[in-house]
Amino acid sequence: MIVGRDRRSQRGSRIESANYRLFLVVAHGSSLGLVAHIGFIPLFLWLGVPVLAWFNVASVAVWALAKWLNVRGEHPWAIQLITIEVILHALLATALLGWASGFPHYLVTLVTFTMFNYRLRNALVALQAIAIVLLYAGLFHWTHAGGLMALPDATLAWLQFGNILISFLTLALVSFYFREASLQTVQSMAELAHTDQLTGLPNRRKLWERLEGEHLRSQHQDRPFVVIMADIDHFKAINDQHGHEAGDAVLCHVSELLKACLREQDTVGRWGGEEFLLILPQMSKQDGVRAAERMREAVAKSPLLRDGKGLSVTLSFGVDDCPPGADLDRCLRQADTALYQAKAEGRNRVLAAETG
Repeated sequence: MIVGRDRRSQRGSRIESANYRLFLVVAHGSSLGLVAHIGFIPLFLWLGVPVLAWFNVASVAVWALAKWLNVRGEHPWAIQLITIEVILHALLATALLGWASGFPHYLVTLVTFTMFNYRLRNALVALQAIAIVLLYAGLFHWTHAGGLMALPDATLAWLQFGNILISFLTLALVSFYFREASLQTVQSMAELAHTDQLTGLPNRRKLWERLEGEHLRSQHQDRPFVVIMADIDHFKAINDQHGHEAGDAVLCHVSELLKACLREQDTVGRWGGEEFLLILPQMSKQDGVRAAERMREAVAKSPLLRDGKGLSVTLSFGVDDCPPGADLDRCLRQADTALYQAKAEGRNRVLAAETG
């Protein structure tokens, strides 16, 4: 789980990836609420209900405050403010104009907002939702015959239609943005599960998925693919002499150089520690050796610049091909054996696995 300021949040806020769905829902819901309440001010003045016009002036301030709190990461407080405002607005408007005005229907939308308040326990959320439902039923019982102020039936009909329309639009928007945020969260979690956090490369789990997929494709197309094990030479010495921060920088530097040497269909990932695995589809072992040699030269000729000085980095490579139907574990073991033989023979070199 990512903790801290989310990359999608505004500067200075405390929005986190875990709460991003809630942020998005409240953000768009409060924007719609602001527009609706601003529109109610002239409407109630035109209808001759100044008390509701002034109430909506205060409501605009409350919704603006809720929007600001949401941006600051205080989503539960924003929800509570919205909840209180909607309840008071529904009570006052329905008492004055009656059930036929359509204002009680905003309580239906409010139940959805209540469910998003993660600071409340499930029991409290359920109680609050039940209380809203009972309030809705109570308003129907006491105001279905009319409110304290009489408005023409035609005016009430249009008012009811508009309120129902806004209520359904709010529910639709809340559902849509919650769905969008949920999909983004699922995608982010999938990326975290398959990505090395330091280098941004596929991790060991993702590389196994790629290997299995390439293994199936090679059988279907009857063409081999190449696996290459690459390991940073003297990586422990780099950490010991220059610190782990320098070691991390070397890993990122090498990752970028390897990616730059690959074709679009190739894959490079962090296999573990300072070791990388490369998967090169539709390639023979000889072509794989040549590709590894190009990568070796690219890394050796590109020192990492730190504090105005160049830190030389080299890689050793072990190469093997995987013919259609070959055992994946065996191919990886042979590439790994070739890698360690390259290390034993002096490092900064490419060796191919022995055939058979």
